[in-house]
Amino acid sequence: MAESNNSHSQDAQHVSSGNINAADELLRTLQTQQYVIELQTALEREIGMRESAQRALQLKKQQWEESLNDLRTHFERSSATQANSLSLLRKRERELDQQLSACNEQLAAVLCSTSWRLTAPLRVLARIFPVGLRSKIGNIFRSHS
Repeated sequence: MAESNNSHSQDAQHVSSGNINAADELLRTLQTQQYVIELQTALEREIGMRESAQRALQLKKQQWEESLNDLRTHFERSSATQANSLSLLRKRERELDQQLSACNEQLAAVLCSTSWRLTAPLRVLARIFPVGLRSKIGNIFRSHS
């Protein structure tokens, strides 16, 4: 009987030990499942943040591309306007060069004329006399006419 009690005690310990092992195993499984759920939650949160960041970056990229296109359009318009302005300025320069040439020809004609050469002594006298005296001399000649 002592053997039977001892055997029952060992069986009870074995069953009790088996129950503890099974409970420990169940607890570890539950902890592992909880850890997996926490990891999944953290991963989903990370994926959400990355997707949000990616959307924000795509929006920024789109805004930068629009700004770049606006700048290109502005640059092209400015370049066309500048080319047109440059063309007009060159045309105006040619016109002014022609006018300058015509004025130089007229001046040369005046300087070579007989009247210019004949009036040279009068111009020298005019430079010698002060302005006030010149106006008085002019008045004298006008009053006698």
